[in-house]
Amino acid sequence: MFLCNQCNFYTIGPALAVNGPSLLPQPQRIRDDDSPEPSFLDSIFWMAAPKKRRTIEVNRCRRRNPNKLIEVKMNIEPCPDCGNLKQKHVLCGFCYEKIQKETSRIRKQIAVMEGRPHNAPTVETVVLYENEAPRDVDKEKRIVERSRKRPLWFHLALSRDSISMNNLNDPPGWNIRPGPHEGPDGGKWNYALLVPMLGLAAFRWIWTRESQRQIQEAKSQFEGNVAATAKDLELKYKDTLTENRRRTALLELELEKAHQRVEGYKKALASQSQRFSEEHKKLQKEREELEEEKKRALKNGSAGLALQAALQQEEEWQQRAQALLQDLEHQLVERQYAFCSYLLPRERRMDMEKELLLRVAKDPTGVELGLEDDIRDIFKHDRHCADIGNMDRRKNGKLMWLYLKYWRLQVTLQKHKRAEDRLKTLLPDIKRA
Repeated sequence: MFLCNQCNFYTIGPALAVNGPSLLPQPQRIRDDDSPEPSFLDSIFWMAAPKKRRTIEVNRCRRRNPNKLIEVKMNIEPCPDCGNLKQKHVLCGFCYEKIQKETSRIRKQIAVMEGRPHNAPTVETVVLYENEAPRDVDKEKRIVERSRKRPLWFHLALSRDSISMNNLNDPPGWNIRPGPHEGPDGGKWNYALLVPMLGLAAFRWIWTRESQRQIQEAKSQFEGNVAATAKDLELKYKDTLTENRRRTALLELELEKAHQRVEGYKKALASQSQRFSEEHKKLQKEREELEEEKKRALKNGSAGLALQAALQQEEEWQQRAQALLQDLEHQLVERQYAFCSYLLPRERRMDMEKELLLRVAKDPTGVELGLEDDIRDIFKHDRHCADIGNMDRRKNGKLMWLYLKYWRLQVTLQKHKRAEDRLKTLLPDIKRA
């Protein structure tokens, strides 16, 4: 109360009643049994809530939308006069501020020369700076002398070649005349156009210089781009030409190697065919000799009986040899199928080859016919396989079938040779008898 009395305040009293939380104990209300119990949700102001939560990707896409980001301006360059940064094709703000300040000073000096408002002469106004003399055409004009050097942006030719602003001797439609209530001396409109004309002259000078500079820059940039593009195209053409020549040389080399391999295969096949033909001729010749000997032996009774006996004795050996060749044919067909199959493992084929070689080496008939070296030759060179959809296993392989025919002829020849050797041992005894 003392503080209120000292400050000339009235006694504090309730000025506004608000509905706030109950800080003081309140009397309990008697409620009926039918009334519902109060809930903490009764005091909540219910509002609509979103059914689904926005993901962080959606929020970031919305916030980082390029339309909402600050646009990066790429047309910034330094002013050629003051060096401050500005946009291209836009008047420099610092230079225009200088123009405004200089225009304001000129207007203040003109106001001091007039002495009072609306006291402007009805002649044109010319602004001269230090070390500048009026011309003959400027003698009857109002001259405003500035005690400083002329700015670079306000060239003398711009002010002299500009259109007269306040020359009332010109036709009436060219200048703004004072109103009838402004008196015979004119008014503020006599020099009102001085400011925009000065700004227009400065803007024209700056714009001309900047335009020429930009034209030169664009021309030099275009020439540089054309030269760089021509150089890049020439380098790419040379690289492409070199790469094509290298690929052509590699293809020619591969073609030459393939041609040499084909020639080698042809020579090998020719030599092998020649060897087989020579052996066939040799066997044919031996067969003819055996036939002749057989005929000669049949003429002699004792020799014919001896030949028949020798052939019958060798018939058992021939049957064993033919059975061996039959088993070898079956095993070679299975081995060639394993070689051509994509499903059977390589280890199984190797085991089959080992079993074949071991059987031929242990069988005396196979050793006598020399089958081991021939079988090794089959394993090394016979790589012929039929089509993938082929189901006949006997269509696989080529060299093994030639060797099987050759072995059958060898069995027949060997049979007659053995019979011939037996006859040679029996002929002396027959002659003695």
